[in-house]
Amino acid sequence: MTYYVWHDEGCCDNSRDDLAQAREIKQQLLADGHSDAYITDSDHNVVDEDYIECSYCERRAVALLPQSSDQGKTISMVHCCGAHRVGWWDGADWDGRTLEVELHDSHSDLRETSMSDQIFSGIYPCGIVYADRHREKGGDYARLAFLPYDSLELKVEADCPPELRKQIESDAATIQARRGELFQISSAGQTVMLGCK
Repeated sequence: MTYYVWHDEGCCDNSRDDLAQAREIKQQLLADGHSDAYITDSDHNVVDEDYIECSYCERRAVALLPQSSDQGKTISMVHCCGAHRVGWWDGADWDGRTLEVELHDSHSDLRETSMSDQIFSGIYPCGIVYADRHREKGGDYARLAFLPYDSLELKVEADCPPELRKQIESDAATIQARRGELFQISSAGQTVMLGCK
């Protein structure tokens, strides 16, 4: 999992694979006088003080789930992400569902909460298109911005509302931070090298 450290008006110039290091960078940015310093993970989740990693991977835990090797006589609780929670009780020799604890997540997936309501983002052969679901142009969603894979230079349309622009720039920065990495552009597994002309 990669953690991105943001500051000021959507600037992201630091990423780390270690959460503790990312938190140190955030604290240093705040100490240096930067405003709005925060961290997001590769899944676009805001990493706050309540952020807990899954016990089995580095994704954000959504629940505390009981586990037992002696049919529930002794129990330990583990943090689980949504993917590991699916099928947790399949094949279990005891049922501890009543012991499950939901973890409150006030900062759920940024792409879903910030962008899914009004902003459509689509992965196309040459780049990522951002469009406004609430406006039409030429029989399609009104285009807000385009992020070409080769240059990674975000091109924002002149009529893009400022509140949407900030969200788009934040999302695009997570892709721009991956310059030099392969990026999957189709369900068939086709990839492009980000930032490569």
